[in-house]
Amino acid sequence: MVKTQKGFTLVELLVAIGIIGILATITTVSVSSIRAKGRDTKRVTDVKAIQANLEIFAETNGGYPTDAQQKPIEGLWMCNGDKAAGWKDDTGCVEASRIFKVPKNPAPGGTSYKYVGVATGQSYQLNFTLEGDSGSFKKDCNVATEKEIRSKEAGDPSC
Repeated sequence: MVKTQKGFTLVELLVAIGIIGILATITTVSVSSIRAKGRDTKRVTDVKAIQANLEIFAETNGGYPTDAQQKPIEGLWMCNGDKAAGWKDDTGCVEASRIFKVPKNPAPGGTSYKYVGVATGQSYQLNFTLEGDSGSFKKDCNVATEKEIRSKEAGDPSC
């Protein structure tokens, strides 16, 4: 009488576990990449929203905020009536003058959105970084102005 064993051998089990491990690693790497691209897309969308609201501010106040130093604006309000200090926290901007609250930069990765105004109020520069190259934007440093959004070129001031 021949006895047959039912079940898997140790080698078969190890091969199956190894294949599952490889597939899990590939999936994790793919999902991480997709999440980073999603956060970068949100950053570009945030910058476009900031630009649109800066146009509203300029129309109402006769120019853009004139904060000349590079200033992180994440979580601040854009407030009507004060070009010299157009960005304020929750306590510095009365509700009636609020135009737009700058969204927080999605974490992890990227840096705060940084605003640089010109003393005349006729232009501005908004600096932001991404986690990876995305379309025409580069990972390290990008800039939005009243005219365009682009990657910074060699020789531009750093973010």
